[in-house]
Order: sequence, then C-alpha cells, then structure tokens
Amino acid sequence: NGEGVYLLTAGDGSAEDRSPVFTPDSRLVAFASNRAGEVFQIYTVDLRGTTITPLMQDDSDYQALDYKPEPLLRLTQN
Repeated sequence: NGEGVYLLTAGDGSAEDRSPVFTPDSRLVAFASNRAGEVFQIYTVDLRGTTITPLMQDDSDYQALDYKPEPLLRLTQN
C-alpha cells in the first residue's frame, strides 16, 4: 500500500543493487548486485531485509533477471 517504505538491501557498502523483481511466490525479491566483487551476481532478499542469499556465484556478469510467469490455465486438445 506504499506505507512503511524501507530499503531491503541496507548496509551493502558501496555496492550497486539493480533490477529488483519479486520471486513467483512473492516471498522474496531477487536483484543483481556487485556486492561480492566487480561483476554483478544474482541475490535474493526476504521482505524484511534480514537475509540476503546469493543465487549465482561464478565469473559471469548478470545485469538483470526476470521470472517467466506460470500460465493460469493450461489448454489441451483432444
């Protein structure tokens, strides 16, 4: 509802966090960040901002991400 706005990724030093998206279950926010070095990796953070978890740990430079929505209705043909 827009009330009680706060930063989920506080205390990340000079890191740049970008491209936030809700996970399909809306329980986490996934984002790209350079908090662990020079390249951007993918992380998730819970909605209280207390637990940040790396999803990718390689040499690739991930700038953004998106989730493919599940179809609401699956149609089959006879």
